[in-house]
Amino acid sequence: MILVVEDDPLVAGITCRMLQEAGLESRHVGTAREAIVLVETKGFLPELLLLDIRLPDMTGLRLAGRLASRLPAVPVLFMTGYPEAYAELARDGRWGFLAKPFQYAQLTAAVRRLLPQRTSTPRTAS
Repeated sequence: MILVVEDDPLVAGITCRMLQEAGLESRHVGTAREAIVLVETKGFLPELLLLDIRLPDMTGLRLAGRLASRLPAVPVLFMTGYPEAYAELARDGRWGFLAKPFQYAQLTAAVRRLLPQRTSTPRTAS
């Protein structure tokens, strides 16, 4: 299960649909606070964190740091519409990085790099 933390409902919906089409389950929350409650209070253990960099209540980077103590082996894929401000994330081997807007193939390739054993083959064009 992939935890998608994205405050824009349209982007979250499209992203979760893309993940579903790739054969991956996801759960969406709109704020860092909701993600913290889900993980720290309710014991939710995602296989991957897909975090927007700019959230209304905390940066995705800070959220990843906060959750790292409970989820040390869980990979993090950051997404942002402001790639120039966070280019260094793409060079850090611990994290994945995805510039918005992204397409299905870009999302699934990024997830596949972090979860190679879990990602199905991309959908066929219809």
